[in-house]
Amino acid sequence: MKKVKEMKKLIFIFFLLINFAYAEEINLLCDITYKEDNLSPQRIKTRVEVSFYNDRYVAIIPDSNLLYAVSTQKNTKTISVINLSNASKWHVNEVTGYKTNSGISDTTIIIDRNSGTISYNQIYKSSGGQILSSGGFGNCEKINPNIKKF
Repeated sequence: MKKVKEMKKLIFIFFLLINFAYAEEINLLCDITYKEDNLSPQRIKTRVEVSFYNDRYVAIIPDSNLLYAVSTQKNTKTISVINLSNASKWHVNEVTGYKTNSGISDTTIIIDRNSGTISYNQIYKSSGGQILSSGGFGNCEKINPNIKKF
């Protein structure tokens, strides 16, 4: 039984590596107006890594402790994923948390590939209430201009 589990794990890792081998990656520098609940908005500049493969697999990873990452790749904390990405935008909504724990995070990131704008919305709900965070329509520029335009 243990060998079967190990074999399944190796096959899963193999297919995951194949997907990553064909994935493209773009690094962006985004200027975002970030607002959390009743606090004053603040301007943040953060690097955002976007990895994608045929808009089926999309991961948007901000390099900021204020912003959550989203991905279409499910893990143990994933409750649901909606991928509305297409040729003109990356659009991923991911709900994460533990069903047995009261904390649930619902995060959406949209990057318009034509205009270079980014929007970020996140709601964190727990038994103690909820926190709403948003990053309204910041602008992004490519960090690695030698790779094809997004």
